Order: sequence, then C-alpha cells, then structure tokens
Amino acid sequence: MIVRLLGPDTVFGPAKQRAVLAMLALRLNQPVSRDEIIDGVWGEEVPPTAANLVATYVARLRRLIEPGRERRAAAAVVMSTPTGYLLRLEPSEVDVYVFEELLTAGRVDDALALWRGCPLEGVPGPFAAAERVRLTERRLSVLEQRIADGLARDEDWTPELARLVAAHPYRERLRALQITALRQSGLWTEAVAVYRDAEQVLAGDLGVSPGPELRRAHQRTLAAPDLAVHYLERVRDADLLLRPGRGRSERFRTYHEALAWLEDRRQAIVDAGVASEDPAVAAALATALRAFTHRRGYWDDQRRLAAAASTQEDDHAAAQGMLELGGVSYLRGQLVQADAQVSHALTLFDLLGDTAGIARAMNNLSMIRAGRGLLASAAALADDHLKLCRSPADRSIALDTLALVAVRRGAFTSAVDLCEQSMDMHRTIGSSVLASAALHLQGEAYLGLGDRSRGTSCLRRSARLAKLTGNRHRVRLVSASLARLT
Repeated sequence: MIVRLLGPDTVFGPAKQRAVLAMLALRLNQPVSRDEIIDGVWGEEVPPTAANLVATYVARLRRLIEPGRERRAAAAVVMSTPTGYLLRLEPSEVDVYVFEELLTAGRVDDALALWRGCPLEGVPGPFAAAERVRLTERRLSVLEQRIADGLARDEDWTPELARLVAAHPYRERLRALQITALRQSGLWTEAVAVYRDAEQVLAGDLGVSPGPELRRAHQRTLAAPDLAVHYLERVRDADLLLRPGRGRSERFRTYHEALAWLEDRRQAIVDAGVASEDPAVAAALATALRAFTHRRGYWDDQRRLAAAASTQEDDHAAAQGMLELGGVSYLRGQLVQADAQVSHALTLFDLLGDTAGIARAMNNLSMIRAGRGLLASAAALADDHLKLCRSPADRSIALDTLALVAVRRGAFTSAVDLCEQSMDMHRTIGSSVLASAALHLQGEAYLGLGDRSRGTSCLRRSARLAKLTGNRHRVRLVSASLARLT
C-alpha cells in the first residue's frame, strides 16, 4: 500500500477522512492528538460532533488499510494512543518520504516523476492548506534546480518553463530560467519580452521591482553579442517606412505596422544597444531610431544610445553619437550645447571623409544656428547641405531647413516657395503624409505675410498629418502655433 499525497487521490474515502490521513501521514510514526486533528481538519469552524467524526474516519481508514484485520484485534497501522492516533508505516509507503529519499540518492528525475498534480488536492482544512504551500514550494525549488542544471548542459526546457511561468507568474527564478532558456535558443527578443512582462506583473500586482537574479538574467541577454545586431536589422527595416524614399521594407507592410513594432520593442532595443560592446552598433541604432524617437518624444532613449556610442574608442561611432546627442539637445532647447556637440561631430565627419555624415551635421547645425539667431551662418550651412543632397528624400529635408531659415529671416515668400518644393519632393517619393514639417513652416510663412486664412489652413493640415503619423513632437509644435492665433 502507498499513501499518495503528491496529487489527487480518492482511494481513502471522502475529503475530511483523507484530511485525517494526511495529518497522520505527514507526521508519520508520531502520535497526533485528537485536538490537533480537529484543529487541522476544521480550523475555527469545529462542529459539536468533531471528536466522534474523527473516530468514525479513523475506523473507516482502518477497514480500508487493514481489510483482513479481525474486528476486535488491535490495529497495526492506524494505531490508537492515549490522546489520539499514530500511523505506523515505512517511509517507503508514503510518496512524500519516497520523494525525499530519491532526492537524497540523487535521483531527481525519478523524484519529480512521483508528482501527479497539486499536492493534497481536494483535501480540506488549514493543515492541508499549509502543507500544500510547503510541498509546492519544495517541488518548485527542486524543479528549478533541475532546470538550471539542465540548461547548463544545453537541454531545452523552453516549453516546460512557459507552462510553469503561466502557472506561477510571481516566481522570479522561473522567469530568470525562462529568460536563460530563450537566450540559449537564440530567441533574444522573446527573452527580453519575458523580462518586460515580469516587470509589469510584479509592479502592477505586487508593487515590487524584479530581484537581483531576474535582473542578472536580463542583463546577460542584453549583453549577448548578437542581440543589438539582431534588432538593428529590424529597426533599419522599420525606418525605411518612417522615412520613405530610401528603399523597400522587407519586414513591414505599412508605416503604422512599423511604428507599432518599434513602440512595442522600444525599451528592449535601447537597452540592447546601450549594453552592446560594439560602439558602432550603438551608433547605428541611434541613427536608425532617430526618426522614431524624435517624433514620439523619446529623447532620453536617443540620448542613452548616443552616449553609449560617443564614449567609446571608435571615431566614426563617436561622431554619430555626438551628432545624435546634439539633436536631442536641440529638441530640448539647449541650443549652445547642441551647437558644440554638432560642431564637434561635423569636425570628426570631415576628418573621416564621411560625406553623408557631413551633410547631416550641416543640416542639424543649420537648424541650431537658426534657433540661436545666427541666420547668416544658418543660411550658408543650409545651402551647403542642399548641394550635398542626392535623393529626393534628403532634398526635402534640406528644403525644410532652408524654409526654417527663411521664416526666421522674415523672407516669408521665399519660405512658402521652399515648402512647396519640399512637398513636391514628398509627392515624388510617395511620402506626402510626412509633410507635416513643410506644412507647419508654410503656415508660419503665410501668417508672416498676413494671410491668416492660408496660414491657419496649413497649420491645421500639418496637425492632422502629425497626428496621423504619431508625430507627437510636431503635434506639440503646431498646437503651440495654433494657440498663438486665439
């Protein structure tokens, strides 16, 4: 006979009768008083007949366990004591003790195989409830160590860990093991997603942050050599839709599909880039994410990536990083700092002979100088930038910058014409929906010419396009322009 507690078992009768057996089995070969049994089975809701019920349950258990015992013969298994009862069995006859013996013998898989479900399933009472928690914790601790050992031998525990985490969402070690398993399978994105989900669940339900083991597993994933590269390919593909005219996206079908993917993966991408040991990858991510972070207002993410690139010993990465830092400073209105950062980037690009880098730095520096009121310098930089542009997409950017300088100089008619040229470029490459900057500047130019009707119309169209494309930064700017009209 085996007393099975590690899962459901109805062999030993109704629920409370099994609760009595469980108390005796888990105090094997030790006397358990009648009062302890009553407290363990009924807790605070003790019926007046509890003592009689215990005696009845014991009698029934004796008949089940010793069916051949003579009626008046002394019980040899469920024995009476002066104050209660005692279950006389070998440890090998109760699965809980067999489990521990197998663990001691190093037979972990055999020990875990004894489990058939929830321990003491369907057994009522406070004693059973407490033991259920203890036994479940014991099994999970053993299983976690078994999984950790298996992962060290490159075993695949991914499916089992998915099931376990779903059943125990607050258990951080299981989450950490799941991250490790996914990382070892090359599923970096999924591994990062597990950590993000853990963060949200722990904060939302328990009000706590991930502990050291879970954070370490996440950091090891972020530091994986290929993770940032893995993201970079996809970010560049998404950027082709955010900034049309530079190629065809293979992964994403629409602008909003690319935007949604970037929104969902944003934190993981930035963390991977910052953790990357290759500054060129961090710089490339900062460049590819620029349109997204600028439009959505995630300037601190851009700053983190740019800082990771610019502090490393790689001149080209440092130039790209410094350029992106200058872009963030400009957006935050820190124009003197932005000027110094972008000027430094321009010098580095010039030394490296990077024409594309020079063109971008000139464009950014032109906008910064216009913001500082250094309009002659801004105009010269914008003209030089336009001469370096080859694609319609780049020319539309240069024309917008020239329009910005023209508005600042009060050359409103010229600004209107430059904005029309920019919008023509957008029409050429099928990106008219992204012309919110040109429409904004054209609206300001018309207002400068005293044409309030056209100016307001352009601003409203700019606001609609900015909202349509999720460009929060432009929405704020245009809203401010419209607010000045009221």
